[in-house]
Amino acid sequence: MPDPDPAKAVGSKESVMKKRLLLTGVIVAAGLAAVIASVGGAPQAVAADIDAAKVWVAKCNKCHGDTGKADTKMGEKMAVGNMTTAEWQKKYDDVAIKKAVVVGVDKTENGVKKKMKGYKDELKPEEIDALLALIRSWAPKN
Repeated sequence: MPDPDPAKAVGSKESVMKKRLLLTGVIVAAGLAAVIASVGGAPQAVAADIDAAKVWVAKCNKCHGDTGKADTKMGEKMAVGNMTTAEWQKKYDDVAIKKAVVVGVDKTENGVKKKMKGYKDELKPEEIDALLALIRSWAPKN
């Protein structure tokens, strides 16, 4: 005999809401997995046609300067780190750099507000890898 409780019916509002919630969770998990995959690991082989310097000028140099030294008004205002120093290169691993490029930065450090928009919708993974390789090329040579 069928259960007379309408809340247990296959098409009940509660059943539909549970299914939607589960589907939403699956979609969010898939999106999060995609973001994690895009920020993980060392730079991959970069296509020869990616001009990292051109991407840098278009997206990064207003705050980080032409050579990553943050020698700009915005760089000074937000106390952006000098990417050419051994200290900076050691402090930020590849995953942290990619995450900053993809999702952005929004924090206060030593009383200074640091904010950078993310470029997940504007840069391809290959362009992000090219930027990472460019940034790493500025590390001091011992």
